[in-house]
Amino acid sequence: LWIGTREGALLKYDDRMNLVKQFNEVPIIHYPDESKMFVYSFYQDSDDKLWLGHWHRGLYRFDPETDEFTNYILQHPLAKVSRSLVLEVTEDSFGYIWATTGIGVFYADKNNITDSSFSCAVEDTLLRDVQTRSLCDDHDGSVWFGTQGQGLFCLTPDNRDPFHFINYRHDPKDPQSISSNTLMAVHVDKNNNLWIGTNFGLNKFDRESETFFHYNKTNGFYADFIYSIQSDQNGILWVSTEKGLAKFNQDALEGKKFKILTKENGLPFDNIFPYRISLLNDGYLYVAGRRGSGDGFMRFHPDSILDNRHIPNIALTGFNVKNEPYKLDSSILVITHIDLKYNENFFSFEFVALDYKNPEENQYAYRLEGFDDDFIHSGNRRFANYTGVPPGDYVFRVKGSNNDGYWNEEGISIRISIAPPPWKTWWAYCLYIVLFLLLIYGLRRYDLKRQRLKQDLELEHVEAEKLKELDSMKSHFFANISHEFRTPLTLILGPLQKLLSKSSDPESKQDLGIMQRNARRLQNLINQLLELSKLESGKMKLKAQEKDVIPLIRGYVQSFESLAKQKGIELVFEAAVAAAAAETAAVAAAAPGKEDLKIPVYVDRDKLEKILYNLLSNAFKFTPDGGRIEVGVFRSSGLQVLRSTGPQVHGSAGVRRPADLPTCRPEKADKFLGIQISDTGPGILRNKLPHIFDRFYQADDSYTKDGEGTGIGLALTKELVE
Repeated sequence: LWIGTREGALLKYDDRMNLVKQFNEVPIIHYPDESKMFVYSFYQDSDDKLWLGHWHRGLYRFDPETDEFTNYILQHPLAKVSRSLVLEVTEDSFGYIWATTGIGVFYADKNNITDSSFSCAVEDTLLRDVQTRSLCDDHDGSVWFGTQGQGLFCLTPDNRDPFHFINYRHDPKDPQSISSNTLMAVHVDKNNNLWIGTNFGLNKFDRESETFFHYNKTNGFYADFIYSIQSDQNGILWVSTEKGLAKFNQDALEGKKFKILTKENGLPFDNIFPYRISLLNDGYLYVAGRRGSGDGFMRFHPDSILDNRHIPNIALTGFNVKNEPYKLDSSILVITHIDLKYNENFFSFEFVALDYKNPEENQYAYRLEGFDDDFIHSGNRRFANYTGVPPGDYVFRVKGSNNDGYWNEEGISIRISIAPPPWKTWWAYCLYIVLFLLLIYGLRRYDLKRQRLKQDLELEHVEAEKLKELDSMKSHFFANISHEFRTPLTLILGPLQKLLSKSSDPESKQDLGIMQRNARRLQNLINQLLELSKLESGKMKLKAQEKDVIPLIRGYVQSFESLAKQKGIELVFEAAVAAAAAETAAVAAAAPGKEDLKIPVYVDRDKLEKILYNLLSNAFKFTPDGGRIEVGVFRSSGLQVLRSTGPQVHGSAGVRRPADLPTCRPEKADKFLGIQISDTGPGILRNKLPHIFDRFYQADDSYTKDGEGTGIGLALTKELVE
C-alpha cells in the first residue's frame, strides 16, 4: 500500500498495515518557498512502476525495485508554465501514459519515454488550454477525459493517427445530453459502463445511442456534486459526494439504490469530500479523510456494509381537522372508520414507520383512494394534508420503509366518509325532482293554456272576420233591398197624393192620410238604412264649409214648428256664449235682425241637417202633447268649456237650456260648440243609457213601444257626429 502525504512523503505499508519504508525527501519535490508540496495522485502501470502526480512539480515515475524517482516537467507549448498540477494519471491499452493537468492533457509512449517525451495534446483546440480533472480508459481501448467547463472528450482507437477527440457537451434543449459541462470524475466499471460525475449529478453513457441517462433526486440519487467514483467487485458504485460517502446500486430490486454512509453505519469518519476512493486487489476500499482534518484514512470491505432488512410496521399517530386535533370515539391506533361532516373536508394524518435505526431516514408514501391517482412519496415527511375533499367515501393508505429503503408495501389503511351538504342529500335530490316535475307540469299547463288562448284568439279572429263578412253582406243586402223598396214607395206616394187631393170623403181622406204618413215613415227608414250603408262603405264624404250655425240650426228647428203646433208642444230655440268670466247672454231666436251672436263653424249642412232631424224627430216622438222641447246652442270662449257638474237630466236629448245651466267648471280644450236638445218626455232608465246608440236597440218599456221606434236614428246620428 503506497500513501502520499501533504508534506511530500511517500509511505510504503504491507498488507497488515506495517510501515515498510518511508521516503521523506522525494528528489526535486521539496521547495522551501512552497507550502503545497504533496503527492496528489497515484497510478501503477503494467510494469509495476508508480506514477505520482505532484501538486506543483509535474509528474514523477518511481521504481520500487531501485527506489529511483524520475521527474517529468509538463511544459505547455504555448506558455511558459512548467509548474503544473497533475490531477490524474493512467495507462491506455496502447502503452501510452496520459496525465491530466490544469493546463491541458499530456501523453507519452511508456516504452520510449525520456525527460522531454511528454507532449501536450494541442491538436484539439477545445482540449488545448482547459483544465482536465479526470480520465480513464475502457475495455475497447478508448480514453475518456473529463474537463472543467468543456464537457466530456473521448479518444477512440480509430482516431489516434492523428489524434482526434470527440466532444460531448450539455445541450439545454436535449434532455439526453450530459447534465453539465463541468466534470469531476469519469469511471469505467467491470461491465464497461462509463459513469460520469458532474456538479449536477451522476450520468451513465449509452454507447449505442450516444446519450446520457441522469441520476438525480427524481430517480433516487440524492446528491448533486460528484467528485470521485469507484466500483467494487460486485459492480456497486461508491461515490464521493458533497454529502459524504455514498453507495449506489442501480440494479437493486429492493432496498435503497442510493445510501449515504455515516458514522452510524460504522464509519470512523464521514467527512471525506473531495478526496478519492481507491479499490485494491484484495477487494477493500480505501478512503482518505478531509485534508487537515487529522482523520487519516480508512478501509473497509464493501460486503461488510449490510443493509437493514427489517420491514417496519406502520402506525397512524394523529388526525387533525382544520389544523386542530379531532375528537374521535376511540384511539387513532385502533379506529377503522371516521365520519366527517361536509364542512370538515380539510384534514391531515400523522404516521410513523416503527423502525428505530436511523428513523430520520425512514421513507413514506400515502394515498387517498378515490382522490389521489397514485401514491404520493413524501420522503421522510410523516404527515399528509388534504384540502377541499368532495363528499364521498375514501380509503387513506400509507406505507413506509426503513432507513435502507425496505418497504412495508401493505402499510395501514383507514376509511373516511364525508357526508354531503343538506342540499346534496338524497331527500334534497328527491325534492329537486319533485320541484322539477312540478315546473314541467306548470310549464306544460302554461303552454297548453297559451295554445288554447292562441286557438281561441284565432277562432275569435275567424269569427270576427265571419261576422264582419256577414255584417258586410247584411249591409249590402240592406242597401240593395232599401234601394228596391224606395222605387215602389215613390210610385205609391205619387198616386196616394193624387187620391188625397181628389178625395172629398172625410173617412176616405183620413184613411189615405194614414197611408201617406206610414209610407213617408217607411221612406224615411229606408233613407236612414241607405245612409248607414254609405257610412260603413266609406262612400259618405264630409263636405264642410264655414257657416254661421245659429241661423242654420234655427231654420232646422223652425221646420218642426207646424208639427209642434199640431201636437201642442212648446218648441223653444235659444243661444248663449260662455265668456271668460262665465257670463251668459241670451238672444231670442224669433227676433230677426236683432241678434249680435255669431258662431262660425266649418260644417257639412247635409250631415248637420240629418243629425238635428233625427234628434228632433226623436224628441217629438217621445214628448207627449202639451209638452216642451228646448234647443240650445252655446260655445266656449278661449279655453273655457261648459260642462255640467250638477244633477243630470235624463231626457231623450241631453242637458237643460243655457239659461238654467247649473254651475260650470273650466277645462282646457279648443273652441267648442255645444248643441243641446231636451224634452219633457218619459226619458230612459239609467241602465239603458249605454245602449241607446246601438243599432236596432229599443228600450223595452211602454213608451218605446208606443213610440214605434226602430233603433236606427240615434245610431246614425252618432256615426254622423263622429
